Amino acid sequence: MVSMLQVRLTSSVCARSLRKKKVNPIDECSFDRVVFNFPHCGGATEQDVKINRNMLRGFFSSARSVLNIKGGQVHVTLRDTPFYKSWSIEDLAEAESFYLVKKDSIKSLQDFIDLGYQEARTNPATRAAPTTENALTYIFSLSRVETKMKKRKQNDVTGKISKKRKS
Repeated sequence: MVSMLQVRLTSSVCARSLRKKKVNPIDECSFDRVVFNFPHCGGATEQDVKINRNMLRGFFSSARSVLNIKGGQVHVTLRDTPFYKSWSIEDLAEAESFYLVKKDSIKSLQDFIDLGYQEARTNPATRAAPTTENALTYIFSLSRVETKMKKRKQNDVTGKISKKRKS
């Protein structure tokens, strides 16, 4: 199904260092969508909340560096429970210059499986992976200020490359 959509799918990457997986290092903003489904480092304590928040903070920072400035979006799917709500994902995104576009309810796990998603547990011996019931996909876009800054930076790089070619 993914090949029919003519998309470039990159998986099994470190969420906090997406830049290292880039195909073209000159192309700073190459992805229209950066998706992180059901991130979780394990555990359910207050300390685990901090660990998961730090992971997501790093993810948003990393995603910003690889996102297409023209309409690019970050999608993060979390279960809608008090534990996940305590992560304050919208605040983490905003701290990295993203704003919430909308939240979508998950219709079925099959939608994810069709795109190559596989359920996994951080500690498989404990119990089966949680269901997608009560899950939400948060869709974020770059703030307008961040978009303008990235566009300027991209134009500066393009201008330098053009000048070098003329020489």
